[in-house]
Amino acid sequence: EGSNLGLGTNSVYEFDRDSGESDDPDPTEGLLRITNQGTQTIEIYSEHQTSSELEIELYDVTDAEKIALRDKPPELNTGDSIKVGFRIQTFDAEIQGFDETLTIVADAV
Repeated sequence: EGSNLGLGTNSVYEFDRDSGESDDPDPTEGLLRITNQGTQTIEIYSEHQTSSELEIELYDVTDAEKIALRDKPPELNTGDSIKVGFRIQTFDAEIQGFDETLTIVADAV
């Protein structure tokens, strides 16, 4: 209570590497790596379920435009990986606690 910690309104937050690597001059790209360990080519994207104004999404950290995976789902062949970052956009959301769900989906092509 009374803390200045948390997200601000009308802001964009991107997380694309492990915080333990913040002082590393050559950090590992990607907050997480998604690997296709199945037997079929898959398409990867995320779905965000919310009743708030927040937008939460994953993006390919190697994509210069950082397009959300849901808008440009990459295809991964068996054994392929993608390094992704996590983005939160707050828009005009009121300052409060949020209960959000982000689901990573892998669909066979």
